[in-house]
Amino acid sequence: GPWGHYLVWTFFGLLVGIVFAYFLDYNDTSIKSEMDVRRWLGLPLLSSIPTLREIRKKTFREIMPEFEMGRQTMESFRTLRTQVEFKGIDKPLKTLLVTSTRPSEGKTAIMTNLAVTFAQKGEQTLLVDCDLRRPSLHRHLDLNRSPGLSNILMGDLPWRQALQETDMPNL
Repeated sequence: GPWGHYLVWTFFGLLVGIVFAYFLDYNDTSIKSEMDVRRWLGLPLLSSIPTLREIRKKTFREIMPEFEMGRQTMESFRTLRTQVEFKGIDKPLKTLLVTSTRPSEGKTAIMTNLAVTFAQKGEQTLLVDCDLRRPSLHRHLDLNRSPGLSNILMGDLPWRQALQETDMPNL
């Protein structure tokens, strides 16, 4: 009867939907988890930092002294610092680059907080905002916007004259 046809078509529709969803998931190459980093990039994961949306808009004075971000996030940055140091055990690393594929993904917040962990450990730390289009490091650290990297690249002044001190020792 007609109910049998409805049941068959309903089952067929569900089956097509499930197969389509599986196909989309199988072909999705975006990175959403730590496992995806290992699977798609074949790279070791140094650390996993919790979402920093609420921190990104805060200034350095608001974040410090104890980051106001929770122990787990603070520990994630310390783990990242330790992993970076461990990777450079044979030949100490002098430069570290943080980048991403899109704007506003937290590069400045990640690098600022990582630099703070190095500075807190007593390491002399130089943090450079290389975003020539939309620099924001000066806001995070409550510093003057100028002089900056573009002034150095244009030859307006030597790099040492562009250095600005923060309220944190070693940074």
